[in-house]
Amino acid sequence: NIDSMVINDEKQVFHCFGCGKSGNAAVFLMELKGITMGEAIKELSTMAKIAPKEQDVAGLFHLVVIMLGNA
Repeated sequence: NIDSMVINDEKQVFHCFGCGKSGNAAVFLMELKGITMGEAIKELSTMAKIAPKEQDVAGLFHLVVIMLGNA
């Protein structure tokens, strides 16, 4: 059995072998929910309880990994 998606927490990126899409936490959320980049960044900021000016999209990837593990 081969996984169809991998998440590299160290590099903070994902790659889906099924559809070929790759990216960071914001891109993942955009694809998952069909939202814009701005909406994804705002949602990630809210999840991480940080103000948008303090956000680090790459640093929020770990949050998505944790959320996927709890889904």
